Amino acid sequence: MSTTKPTDAPMPLVSVLLCTKNPNPARLHEAVLSVCRQQYQHWELILYDDASSPIGQAAIRSAASLDTRIRLVRGSVSRGLAHALNCAVQSARGAYLARMDDDDRCAPERFLHQAAFLLAHPECDWVGSFAKRFDDRGGWGDFTVPIAPTAHDFLHNSPFIHPSVMFRAESLARAGGYNESETCRFCEDYELFLRMTAMGMRGANLPLPLLFYREDRASYQKRTIKRRFSEAAVRFRGFSALRLPFMKKLLYTAKPLALCFVPRSVQYAVKRRLARSNYTKGDHS
Repeated sequence: MSTTKPTDAPMPLVSVLLCTKNPNPARLHEAVLSVCRQQYQHWELILYDDASSPIGQAAIRSAASLDTRIRLVRGSVSRGLAHALNCAVQSARGAYLARMDDDDRCAPERFLHQAAFLLAHPECDWVGSFAKRFDDRGGWGDFTVPIAPTAHDFLHNSPFIHPSVMFRAESLARAGGYNESETCRFCEDYELFLRMTAMGMRGANLPLPLLFYREDRASYQKRTIKRRFSEAAVRFRGFSALRLPFMKKLLYTAKPLALCFVPRSVQYAVKRRLARSNYTKGDHS
């Protein structure tokens, strides 16, 4: 793992974790620009290149040149998102760790609101937010989640939008970071939130759309049968650790398996219809 652009600048309060592999150059550029345009300026961006091809590396280098607060870290071998995130965490210097995906965008006030919330609420180990869904045609729906999630809120779906979340670095370290096991692949965020909650840690969501969350037809093509089985395994272990009611545990563990029988194009169409009707509940299904 190599790192470029070391700095002697003052220690940032917020470290942004953005891991990518062979990104869409334009989308990555916009994602990084949304960090650069934050109203809160005391941040650094750890841009982790998860062993991209030479073309991908060029796009990532271009994005890294947008601001001197961006530090490019490159992995020599791709071992999945959880490993990439753990590597990015190791390079981070901030007391708060903000997640970001390579095709989403932050609202300009995101870090300002989340850092202020964590400073004012020492009982919370992380904070997420609401989001706005969008694709190449524009915005198409709100993404809302519970403001003060409880264990039961994990049954339907994760009550946190992963790329909207800002963690306390010490809390993430206490939890042991992201689980890199194959059994958690594609569900590392859901598993982490379940595990941290079972450990007695606490998260909250700000009722503000601080993230623009890209969700399009291509997003649903990634939701393979293998991913559904991984999610079912994560659900069963997590629900057991939270001591949720047995019948509810079984019912909601089966949810991702049942979705294997619903065409992904239908799932996408239903989600858009619900969003337009303003009945949607934020989820990762």
